[in-house]
Amino acid sequence: TVLGPTPSGRARDVLSMADPGPAQVSADMAVAGTWRQQHLADSVLPLSDVSNKTNASRQREVAKVQAPAAVVKLLYQGVAQVGHGSRRGDYVVTIVEEQGPDSECYLHASHLSDKSLKPFKTSIDIALISGQGNFALQKKRISSILSRLDFSGNNIIVRPEVVETPKTSKANDALDDVKTDPPAPVPVSPPVSLLPTTTDQNTLAEDQVAAAPSAAPSAAPSPTVDFASELPADDAAVLADVEATGMVRVRVVTWNMQANAPPSVEMLRAELLPLNTHHVVVVGTEECENTIAKSLINPSKDKWEGRLREVFGDRYDLICGHALQATHSIAFVHRALVPLISAVKSEAVSTGLGVGATRMGNKGGIGIHFAVNGTSLLFINAHLAHARKGYDRRNEEYHTITAELSRRLVRATPAVGSTVPAEPPSSDSESLVAWMQEHVDCLVWGGDLNYRLELERAEAEEQLQDGADVIGLQSLLEHDQLKRAIREEAAFVGMEEAPIEFRPTYKYDHNTDAFDSSAKQRVPSWTDRILFKPGDAVDVHAYRSVQALRTSDHRPVYADFLMGKLGRAAQSATSSRDLLPPTTTSISPPRLQTSAGRLRHRVRVPTTVGPSRARASARRTPRYARSCKGRLLTRVWPRVWRVVGGE
Repeated sequence: TVLGPTPSGRARDVLSMADPGPAQVSADMAVAGTWRQQHLADSVLPLSDVSNKTNASRQREVAKVQAPAAVVKLLYQGVAQVGHGSRRGDYVVTIVEEQGPDSECYLHASHLSDKSLKPFKTSIDIALISGQGNFALQKKRISSILSRLDFSGNNIIVRPEVVETPKTSKANDALDDVKTDPPAPVPVSPPVSLLPTTTDQNTLAEDQVAAAPSAAPSAAPSPTVDFASELPADDAAVLADVEATGMVRVRVVTWNMQANAPPSVEMLRAELLPLNTHHVVVVGTEECENTIAKSLINPSKDKWEGRLREVFGDRYDLICGHALQATHSIAFVHRALVPLISAVKSEAVSTGLGVGATRMGNKGGIGIHFAVNGTSLLFINAHLAHARKGYDRRNEEYHTITAELSRRLVRATPAVGSTVPAEPPSSDSESLVAWMQEHVDCLVWGGDLNYRLELERAEAEEQLQDGADVIGLQSLLEHDQLKRAIREEAAFVGMEEAPIEFRPTYKYDHNTDAFDSSAKQRVPSWTDRILFKPGDAVDVHAYRSVQALRTSDHRPVYADFLMGKLGRAAQSATSSRDLLPPTTTSISPPRLQTSAGRLRHRVRVPTTVGPSRARASARRTPRYARSCKGRLLTRVWPRVWRVVGGE
């Protein structure tokens, strides 16, 4: 996603590339919006029509040309250093794919600051870029191309990739000191000269990808995984594959359900939660089952959890669930992986109505932490402050939730000679946020984050209706508050988001695809988001919304990840009894925190624990839930405890 500029001029590319491979990151440039619009327009306009076009007219022409014969897909945009020696310079590089009967790929390059230098347009073999549906693989291939951009005469070319061969004898060590001439450049195609443009004041911040030495080997591509394919029917085969690779398929879902009844099992399986395609599924919901007000009285999410159990059947085990008033998180794991699961725990942080540090759970976040095969995973689902004017409040809530969950859930590996995990060394928010990112292998932060577009309704609708998909969405995202928070380093520092290629997720009229027609006329926005900590342990493979589920004014959003660390062994020293946690749902009362920021109380509603199996079995029956004792333990006592302030 194209982002806006930070105060320091730090930039980020549309792919939010966490691992640029052989390319070196150059961080202090900003790219003007004019370059993006011109490059995209020039991808579909005849060269004779490029000159003397304003940005608005370019967009209208692009929309005409793209429909229906060709659609331009933006694959990359950033600033890369091209050439070497005296000709080395910073160029705005855009890579697009013209999708049509004959798909073609083009690379545009325009000098960042020297307007007298002509831009270039060069075709690229699409096979060099295509990731075959694997987003991480496509990122690495684009990085490799950027690192090999060079000049040959008046052309921009991509030098051939050089891979070092392993040495087979000591005699080959002498070759290390022998200097060889660089390989001859191989032009991809003759460049096409374009007219230079002027930059405007609406700048976009992008990752600056610089050229690396041409002899450096490129990073190994990520494993190609078809998330649509089912896992093996044999549990032993599923377990053996995870133990051998150290990688698991993970789906993370966020959905504000607007307190409406959940869809049918068939609809959920078909649109959002496919059966037997992922090892781990984490579902975060907001306004789940009951409204925020009703959830103050009854925070239970039994109906929703029951529906999810029906969806996943007996092939998945519920390892953890947690409710915070109307917000809910739940994690399911394929039954074959249960022996690899350890360190399951959850916590909730309230940031809603209240005074000082004492807050209710109408807003807040839930963290679910566990380890798979020795790799730690932490999933945070939050419902942040609403309304466009709540920007600063949302940023504060992000820091509060992250810091508190870091304090309660994250522990470092014990030091040598010790069995006690190290606790966070500091209590300030910034240090706790950094502690979490340092000591959690795979971190995902999502939910109804409520960041809005800083636009008027008419402007947003015009761009959604009239603009081409690529240009329209990216133009809107320039006004997105979450992008702004990341640029300004006000929140989510160190986190990334996959490119957004779906329509705004809020606010829709019930059971329609029409945006809010009420008197409030809310501006369409991407309120529902999923971010992740980049690194070797996480590859994102999909990031989409589901337009077919119209029971709420929000659209659900999901992300598919490949998570894990190659070669990490299971915790064999721990018994299977310790590894398998009790199947429980934790309910955090709405008024939770003391001035010290700790949970005052958390009520556990057991489903598999108790003094005897017979009693535990009875507690799962509707009859028990309706009994006086059941009501007392699960509904009345938590509220009484909260009122009297018991510890």
